[in-house]
Amino acid sequence: MRRSTIVRAMGCLAAAFGLTVGFTGQASAVTNSQITYTDNVRCISGLSETSAGSNGGGFSKSWTFGYNRLSNGYCQIADQYTGWLSVERHLLAFNMSTGVWWKCAGYGPARNLAPAAGVGLEGNFNRLCGGDVWYATNTAAYGWDGVAWRGNWVVSGNHWVPRVGLAGSTSLPPAPKISAAEAIARGEVRLGSPTGPKAGAAQLQAPPRVPGTAPVVPPSVPDGSYRTITR
Repeated sequence: MRRSTIVRAMGCLAAAFGLTVGFTGQASAVTNSQITYTDNVRCISGLSETSAGSNGGGFSKSWTFGYNRLSNGYCQIADQYTGWLSVERHLLAFNMSTGVWWKCAGYGPARNLAPAAGVGLEGNFNRLCGGDVWYATNTAAYGWDGVAWRGNWVVSGNHWVPRVGLAGSTSLPPAPKISAAEAIARGEVRLGSPTGPKAGAAQLQAPPRVPGTAPVVPPSVPDGSYRTITR
């Protein structure tokens, strides 16, 4: 297990909206980016991504971004808002024998160490919840407005991670009939295992704690490649 690291970088994120086609007919990454909150001065955006990763064992990414809001109501993507942001990442897995989505890992919540335009949690999860499994990422994207955390959760699409080898070494099984987002909304996601207790949407997608009580440096986690990045 490696110790968590915090890396700071400047610049804008060039995020891919939509899907990139891989060799198996599956997208090499399934990405969902949505605005989770707006007020008169700021827009908060969340990005969830699940992909094969560098070794084919799976990669999960969660980011929160802040943008200035223009007087015409539009979010100015090129003009990043600097403030307190929070991110949390849940890794969800689909058990095909029972037809159940379950939360197999969670990271955060974490916030930026100083006012910034983005904060993220990402890493290879190395078949953490098994191979030959559909995975999805659930991201909490929140910003602090001086009174409360404002935002919402964003769920990626489903991505197949085979038992061994790279994604190109196996054919895809049928996708889950219910998406991770639908299972969350219905309160059908189970905690800890496919037979664990069900979690309601409010329980699974709670807002973060207030600044000062959220962990500044998240703890080490089993996947060994967990990173917090502040932009």
